[in-house]
Amino acid sequence: QGGSAFIVNFLNRFPVRARVLGVDHHGWVNHGEAFSVPRLGIIGKSETSGIIYTGDPKNEPVYAEKGTLADWQEKVGKPSMLSSRIGFAICLGFAAPLLEFTSEESGGFHFYGESSKGKSTCARALCSLWGPANERGEMGTWRTTDNGLESAAAAHTHLPLILDEIGQASPALLALIIYMLGNERGKGRATKGLEARRVLTWRLLFLSTGEETIEDYAAKAPGKKGALKEGVKMRMADIPAAAGGPEFGVFDGEFDPTKTKDERLALAAQYANQINTASKSEAYGTAGPAFIRALIAHIAVIGVSQFESNLREQMSDWVNKHCGTKDTQIVRVARRCALIAKAGELAIRFGVLPWTAGMPSEFAAKCFRAWRAEYKTAEMQDRERVLYVVEKISANRGRFALQRPGSDTPIQAASALPCMGVLKVTIEDIPTEAFINRTLFDAELCPVGDVPKVVLSALAKQGRLKQNDRSHPYMFKASGPLGKTIAPHLSGARCVYVMMPIDESSGGGA
Repeated sequence: QGGSAFIVNFLNRFPVRARVLGVDHHGWVNHGEAFSVPRLGIIGKSETSGIIYTGDPKNEPVYAEKGTLADWQEKVGKPSMLSSRIGFAICLGFAAPLLEFTSEESGGFHFYGESSKGKSTCARALCSLWGPANERGEMGTWRTTDNGLESAAAAHTHLPLILDEIGQASPALLALIIYMLGNERGKGRATKGLEARRVLTWRLLFLSTGEETIEDYAAKAPGKKGALKEGVKMRMADIPAAAGGPEFGVFDGEFDPTKTKDERLALAAQYANQINTASKSEAYGTAGPAFIRALIAHIAVIGVSQFESNLREQMSDWVNKHCGTKDTQIVRVARRCALIAKAGELAIRFGVLPWTAGMPSEFAAKCFRAWRAEYKTAEMQDRERVLYVVEKISANRGRFALQRPGSDTPIQAASALPCMGVLKVTIEDIPTEAFINRTLFDAELCPVGDVPKVVLSALAKQGRLKQNDRSHPYMFKASGPLGKTIAPHLSGARCVYVMMPIDESSGGGA
């Protein structure tokens, strides 16, 4: 120890001709002054001296460059204008570095749909911004553990992460992985010496592809119960990959109305093949660095504060124009789309994207609307569950014993099938209350795939479920004359007690 102290003292006193900043991560250095790019070095005013990368090369993304920016614009950029999905994916790649200048969280999108419709073409086009879109490059897959994805995410800070084919993931781990990516940090661990190991962190945007939605795929996990939590669906939003119908796949069917449908289909196939070929072997790795260089120069002129202010204002304008709600979950996805839209507009302004101004905003709006059309808030899902129960009760009216006003004895159910319970009706024959056998409620009155407890909770939240049995949540135990009346039709007095009717004015839908 004494010897090492002398060495440190000597090094501290030794005359220094030049100082170098070592960074062990990729992405931004000094908040807008320089950018560390895997295998390409430091981009920015300090790219010739002053900053060096000191991280582990084994964890670096596989970035490389082939062809010129003009080659990429001609072979990938221009044909991408015909697809809102491919265009959106490319703009996501430009948006990842902009996270540094916003308060937005990491997050992603999942393109889903039938096989061979262009989902992987979207991923390859995104990949081509920084490197080759092949299996040895950045076309990452879901075939990995959460630990492996931690390292991959940390290596892609301020860069896009691609996860192709969700079908290769473990359904049981899917929700945990999405949460982890969105929460921007890995798990805490200890070394062999039981010392705390540094927790990996990141900030990125990611794109996933697959044939199923994340909810449908996660539901395949053994023992899976209940719907996927809203937080998961916000961190990785599902977008149907088909932009122009099943025939056109990711290409927008109306991209050239002057041509016949067959001609447009042929063009879509031609352009998809062109993008895939160029991304793999002809033109890649130039657009991303070109965007970063132009962005650094732009920030140097107007200043970081002004750039951040402009970006916030433009994102807010996009959200106000396209979102149409203040629901916090929906706004989160809208702001991510707005960031992607504005990144694309910047890429056009910098001369990187060969598109017309306004196209990135239009592509982001199309993708946002496609997501919004499929997405249901928790409240909307609850209303659908309640409506389903009410409609099933009405459809099975013949299986209920009917109790009319002034009568103490319900009329026996007309159907030969097992009796579901007792249905109270008004003089006008309108149902007012339903006492339902719990076993039959679970088996026949709940939407397919829903856990009965979730359905009962939805009924309770809308004030349509009467409860009095603390030992059995959501259950009603009739006693006294009521119990004697309904028990013969329920195999006991404990039941599900639903208040009817439910119409639009009650908040349950119709």
